[in-house]
Amino acid sequence: MQPPDSPDMAPAGDGLEGVARLARELLAVPMALLARVDREGTPRTLAVAGAPSPAALAFCARVLDAATPLADETAGGLAAHPLCPDGATPTGALCVAGVLDARGRRRLALLASQAEALLRAREQAQRLERSTRRLEAILRESATGILRIDGDGIVLDANPYALLLLGYAREELLGHNVNRLMPEAVAREHDGYLRRFLAGGTPRIIGQGREVEARHRDGHPVPVHLAVSALRDEAGRIDEFIGILTDLSEIRAAREAALRERQLLRAVLDGSHDPIYARSGDGRYLAINQAFDSLMKRPDDSDALTRLDPRARDAIDAAERRVVAEGRPQCLGLSLRPGRHHDLTLAPLREADGRIDGVVGVAHDNTQTRRQAALLRVLHQGITDYQALMSGHRLWTFLMEALRELTESDYALIGEVIEQAGAPALKIHAITDLSWSEESRCLMERLRSGDMMLTSPDTLLGRVFAHGEVVMTEDLAGHPHRGGLPSGHPALHNYLGVPIHDGETLIGMYAIANGRRAYDDELLEWLRPFTATCALLINLYRRMAERESVLEALARARDEAQRASQAKSDFLSAMSHELRTPLNAVLGFSQLLAGSRRHPLDARQRRQVEQIDKSGRHLLRLIDDILDLARIEAGRLPLSRERVDLGEVAEDALEAMQPQARDLEVRLTAELAAGATVEGDYTRLKQVLLNLLSNAIKYNRPGGEARLAIERRGDAWRIGVRDTGPGIPEARRSELFQPFQRLDAEHGPVEGTGIGLAITRQLVEHMGGRLEVASRPGEGSHFWFGLPAAAPAAPPPAASAAAPAVELRARVLYVEDNPANRRLMSEAFEERDGLILELAPGAEQALERIRRHPPDLVLMDLNLPGMDGFEALARLRAEPPLRRLPVIALSANAMHDDVRRGREAGFDDYLVKPVAFDDLFAALARCLAAPRTPEERACPTRT
Repeated sequence: MQPPDSPDMAPAGDGLEGVARLARELLAVPMALLARVDREGTPRTLAVAGAPSPAALAFCARVLDAATPLADETAGGLAAHPLCPDGATPTGALCVAGVLDARGRRRLALLASQAEALLRAREQAQRLERSTRRLEAILRESATGILRIDGDGIVLDANPYALLLLGYAREELLGHNVNRLMPEAVAREHDGYLRRFLAGGTPRIIGQGREVEARHRDGHPVPVHLAVSALRDEAGRIDEFIGILTDLSEIRAAREAALRERQLLRAVLDGSHDPIYARSGDGRYLAINQAFDSLMKRPDDSDALTRLDPRARDAIDAAERRVVAEGRPQCLGLSLRPGRHHDLTLAPLREADGRIDGVVGVAHDNTQTRRQAALLRVLHQGITDYQALMSGHRLWTFLMEALRELTESDYALIGEVIEQAGAPALKIHAITDLSWSEESRCLMERLRSGDMMLTSPDTLLGRVFAHGEVVMTEDLAGHPHRGGLPSGHPALHNYLGVPIHDGETLIGMYAIANGRRAYDDELLEWLRPFTATCALLINLYRRMAERESVLEALARARDEAQRASQAKSDFLSAMSHELRTPLNAVLGFSQLLAGSRRHPLDARQRRQVEQIDKSGRHLLRLIDDILDLARIEAGRLPLSRERVDLGEVAEDALEAMQPQARDLEVRLTAELAAGATVEGDYTRLKQVLLNLLSNAIKYNRPGGEARLAIERRGDAWRIGVRDTGPGIPEARRSELFQPFQRLDAEHGPVEGTGIGLAITRQLVEHMGGRLEVASRPGEGSHFWFGLPAAAPAAPPPAASAAAPAVELRARVLYVEDNPANRRLMSEAFEERDGLILELAPGAEQALERIRRHPPDLVLMDLNLPGMDGFEALARLRAEPPLRRLPVIALSANAMHDDVRRGREAGFDDYLVKPVAFDDLFAALARCLAAPRTPEERACPTRT
């Protein structure tokens, strides 16, 4: 049995103990017990009279399970009745020890009913106590102010938060009228308001709630939300009020901050010159600034947004949809107002949860920026591309169209003021087509071509080009100088004509008409750079016209000079060819006679052959000198730039001239410097030294001296040749370098062409030097020139072993129409073992022979009857089996252009007649030296 101090025992004085005692005495039993099931389903003793019995608690459990009264008469007996305080479910039992008759069981049931009533009262009291404790906790802990007020407005109670909110101590507030918590204006009316409400008036706050201001103890207002509830007694009379105060200070501060932010945002938006708007996803305008409102309002309806051009509207709608769908900004350029251009930037408008529910658009009017950029582009292109525009006859049309675009005008013209018959006239360079009939079209063509000048000074154009006035009007029909327009002429509603001055001189004008916006002084000022550029271009146009006239005259003179030069070159080329062809035979046979091993010459014959060879080579030198002079004068003399060792080239020249000096009994000496190097052409530098040494030897005296000296002078090397000849009179020294001028030596025994010094001087100058001369009659002459010293050379690469001489073995086809040259080549090849020469008189026969039995190499003359050498080479190169067959040109065409043309045509080498046989066979060796595959060795054709 549970001890009496169990928590589930009824407290003393709650009646349950009395019920137990009453049951024991009334039923005359030794023990009576009240039990109730705990939360775990175990019966617990609530009250007991007499000695408690565990069997009684167990019997109570049986009664609860059976939910009906039970009696057990064994072992002294037990009787019990279930307790149902809620009227339905047994939650306890009244049990007594003993055997009861029917009357005792009825009494037990009555006593159980009394116990149920006491249990119900007990539970109600417990619930009320718990509710009271919760209400006290709410009042004590609530973050909302709570006031109890009686019907007279006296504060009965206030929770801690209300005291804290209003700054009062409890004793300062309780017992005082609640109107002390109100602003003075409200406090004066409060008591009357309360009386009217109690008398049945309509409530303004009670039962509704509203935002009001309470008064803090220190007097400052406290924003609160006030809700008042009326409490009624059992009779339904209002005897008390409950006031709930919710502090709105933070809410009001946030609201005021939001309001300030909205005001700031509105100020910022309205302060922007750029139109700004916010638009929801369903197309509603959520916000617009003043600039947007001003931009989009119609003049006739200030409260309605204009409908944009459909294309602009469609573009904006599509861009807004993309922003909402993709969440990325979009930019597009469009016109939101006629004549204006805007850049519209659209950004997503997000809700607090990050969801995109619209767009924010900012439009920037960049019309002026674009116009300024367009003006700068026009000015830049007009000046920098002036020559290209002029060469294509597009300059004035370009400026006219640019003027129309810049000013948004339908028509424009630009022209030049020239003097005609002592009066100014306008020559139009470009004009917009205003034709409306065939007659007007012809008139426009005449104006554009410059065939027709405008001369009338009293028209709208004339006031500008004749008087230099700016003519500006928006009322063309009413202008005093407006002439009548012909029938069919396009309508003109405004006009601007601007003179173009160069200083004080009127040199041109431009005019525009039918502008989309008004012509005014601001536009005129903005066009000043364009006007200044037009002045510059007109001056350049005039200078270029003068220049073109001079250039045409120069071109005619140049063409005549070129024709004369070409005629001279053609003559020299033909002369060279005609002279070299017989010289080839003369010098070739003299070489064969002098070097024949099979038929050696005796001394007399050798002297005769040497004389033939000497005369032939003199003639060849004359031809070469003439050709060199022609090349130099034509600026086509090829010069290589390489590092030249002066000592080496001087020794070569001295060695070459030694036999001539010995024959003429002239002592040839030299003073050379070690390490003397210059940048120049080795061959041409040697030619210069040979010319100077040859003259120093030829124009000397027996026993005289010719001396070559090289010395350093600063950053250059000076090369000089001194002789002990008769000297040159000063009066005739200027004739030295004139072609074919020998200073009367042409009548003496000394051979010469008279052009060696002229060539020498030109060669020296082409290499960056200058040929000087000093001479005294009877003492000799001194010729010298200087060349810049070359930079130090890099260390030479290691010398490779010389390739061993290879004996040539090949079959060569020689294509030549001249029989003498064929005989010469045949005899030259007879001296060479291993070489087989075949002959063909023309290209056609040669091609047939090559196709049947290809040779190893072809020697090809160029000037052949019928098909020439160039065409024959082209046909060989076009046939794959013969494409790599080596072909060497051998021609008397010795001009530089001839050699260049031959190499460009594809010849493997180009030899000039007359040719030294050593050079010929060296060329053959080079072309035959290329390695060949086994297939190529089996078949001599080169594929």
